[in-house]
Amino acid sequence: MKEIMKEWRRYLNEQVSQKRRLIFLIGPPAVGKSTWINQNFGEENQGVTYQKLSSDDIVEQFAEESGIGTYDDMFKKPPGEIVPRPFPLPTSRSDLENKNADIRKEIEDYLLNLDSICEDYNKNNKKEVQRFGEVKPFSVDDYIKVLLPHTEGGYGVPPDFFVPLYYPKVKEVSDNAREAFSNKRREASSLGSKLPLIIDMVSTSKDERDGHRQEIALAILGREKGKKIEKNLVDETIKNNFDQEAYVFSNNIEGWSEEEAEAIKQSVTARAEEIKNISGGKRSKTIPGRVVDGAIKRYNPPTVEEGFYQIKVVGIPALLRFN
Repeated sequence: MKEIMKEWRRYLNEQVSQKRRLIFLIGPPAVGKSTWINQNFGEENQGVTYQKLSSDDIVEQFAEESGIGTYDDMFKKPPGEIVPRPFPLPTSRSDLENKNADIRKEIEDYLLNLDSICEDYNKNNKKEVQRFGEVKPFSVDDYIKVLLPHTEGGYGVPPDFFVPLYYPKVKEVSDNAREAFSNKRREASSLGSKLPLIIDMVSTSKDERDGHRQEIALAILGREKGKKIEKNLVDETIKNNFDQEAYVFSNNIEGWSEEEAEAIKQSVTARAEEIKNISGGKRSKTIPGRVVDGAIKRYNPPTVEEGFYQIKVVGIPALLRFN
């Protein structure tokens, strides 16, 4: 009887709309997104299966399989204080496509000045160099791509967090993990699936959300990933194929108070300690407070105009542990 009811609920969910559900979970790290998924999409709840996109899962997998170490090691980079600021900022995809010679020359000159900084750092940090390789400056293309918005073909890293230096071993594995995530997103976008597609990432900015929509639309249209596409075509493709839902992990649609931000940082620390203890020290997932601050700072509330037909504020489940 239980199996019959499960199948019946699944059938009803599929009949509500002919479109697939595209679900954005919006909020800083460690607010309880995974817990919410288990509570709302678990087999014991509605019998609904789903497809989930989480870059963290892939990063951790690649860190372990490559021998780099842990999730934390995948984000290993030299301290930002050693890099001179301000630095030149690209603004559009044309900078990446060699159409703006002035900004590229400015970036190239800036990167050349980092050679001596790298030499000193490698000399004074031999243990890290032995493990991860000698620190090097970014290439011009990598520099531009990291800083460009998602919708311009970049990674959308805020300038405040940007350090244009890398460890070769970490970069190689990180690039592979990023490619694997991109491929998984493309595969999950297949028109052959009717399962809810859950974006289990921070997604606090509209640019982040639009970046996912853009790549999903490219997959549906059979176009090469990462290519430029007109926004109206992206919007039309997503609208024709998905019902978009936004679940905001805050206590109000406007975002998070300073007190809530501090409590979330406590949650981040507590979760990192739990992961370390449960794994016997084999896993490590430490998210700096500045990452929480950055996610909150770039928050754009989801709107109907953005394409959402349903927007819900679900609170901050992770903070219940402190009550």
